[in-house]
Amino acid sequence: MNILLITDIFGVCESTDNIYRFLNNDGHHTHIVDPYQAVRHAFASEDDAYRAFISQCGHDTYFSLSAEAVSQTQPHMVIGFSAGANVAWRLSGNIKNNERHFVCFYPSRIYKYLQQDLMTVTDLVLPFYEPSFDVVEIANVLKNKDQVRQHITPFSHGFMNQRSVAYDSEAANFGLRVIKDAIEAHTASGIFIEQTKESS
Repeated sequence: MNILLITDIFGVCESTDNIYRFLNNDGHHTHIVDPYQAVRHAFASEDDAYRAFISQCGHDTYFSLSAEAVSQTQPHMVIGFSAGANVAWRLSGNIKNNERHFVCFYPSRIYKYLQQDLMTVTDLVLPFYEPSFDVVEIANVLKNKDQVRQHITPFSHGFMNQRSVAYDSEAANFGLRVIKDAIEAHTASGIFIEQTKESS
């Protein structure tokens, strides 16, 4: 399966390396888009990472970069984290992506895009708390969208990334299981098989 990862504000780091290996060891072809053109940074804090993200990229530019990456790599699945999950959520509303599967880990700006029509199955992984919105309220708004599969977790925003103060190894393993389950579900749907035939 062809998979695109859209990183959080930390960009390419040891945690994206781990996910990349996890996927490639299972035989998938994984591509990564990040805000810094694959240049690695050792940010002292999440605040420093956020300032770098805003000054060097920003949310709308990141969306454009990711949309271009989707066009170039033609992934069967798109997986985004935090700022990358915001992008993935927005992309899931594009009719061109109606046969892709999206997995969005803790998208902090999802409240801005609740009214969009989702064109494909989207796994939404939420933390127990977000400072920018009420998690339960958002979950209630989205519960009637047939394409959304919600996972409300007891973990904090950023739990998949070792650079985050919220990192939790148990939570990260849970996240990998969500990804693996999403891959299995997409494969079982038959869409992946049809996409593969069309691209061959």
